[in-house]
Formats: sequence, structure tokens, C-alpha cells
Amino acid sequence: MSHRLAHSGNECCDENRYPLSKASHVDGWVFAGQSERSYNPMREVAMMTLLLVLAGVAAVVVMMAASRFAIHHAVAVAEKLNLPPFLIGSTLVAIGTDVPELVNSLVASYLGHGDINVGDSTGSIFTQGSMLGVFPFVSGATIAVQRRDIILVPSLTILALAV
Repeated sequence: MSHRLAHSGNECCDENRYPLSKASHVDGWVFAGQSERSYNPMREVAMMTLLLVLAGVAAVVVMMAASRFAIHHAVAVAEKLNLPPFLIGSTLVAIGTDVPELVNSLVASYLGHGDINVGDSTGSIFTQGSMLGVFPFVSGATIAVQRRDIILVPSLTILALAV
């Protein structure tokens, strides 16, 4: 395939002047040797959909690997410091998962999109509530919580609100 582009008005253009990313039927450019009849917008949509699906699958795989890595190291930190894993999870892991949400809220506020903040917070509450509330029932798992953990969480919450 030639690396030259042709405008639909039969004018030739060099690829350095007009990069291949400009080559599309929509703005009048077609690849040299390609007729406008051979352009198939459905194929372009299908390819973009396939790329987005593959990127989504790759993102889930990376996220699962990163989660496994983070949990493994959070447990190792808890063991080295002789702290209960619950305490590490409710502080260190919670901070690590909230930082991206905080940055998202700051950027949205700076750009004047406060509604994004409300949607992000509402979605986060819904997701956490539904996952934490439904997961034990669906998985059949039991969550062992000690009495001191039940006292620790509200105490840390009150302390955090006071600060």
C-alpha cells in the first residue's frame, strides 16, 4: 500500500504534511488507491469496538493482578508491624483506594463540574454498599469480625471527623 494520501479532489499530498491519522472518509481523505466506495464505516466501528473491548479486558486483567499484589503486601505489612489486617485494610488500603477518587473530585471541581463529584460519590457509596452488602450472601462466605473491630471502626471514624 502506498504511503501517500490522495484528497477526494484528486490532489496529492505528502504523508509528512498530512499524517495518516487524517485519512478518513469523513473529512474527505481516502488512502491512495482506495476508492470512496470501498470505505466501510461499519468496519471502522467494528474495529474500534474490538479495540475497546480488548483494552477493557486488558485493564481488568491488570487490575486483578494489581489487587492481588496490593493485598499480598498489605497482609505482609500487617504481619511485620504485628497489627491486625483489619486495621491495615481500614487505613492504608482505604487511603490507597480513595486517592484516585480524591484526585478525580479535585480535577472535576477545578474544571467546574461539581455534578461529577456528586455522581462519583453517589456511585462509590452505591458500589461499596452493594458489594459489601451482597457479596457475603452471594458467595456464602462468612465474615469473622471481632468485637474490638466493631468498636475500632466507629472510633476511627469519629477521630477522622474530629481532625
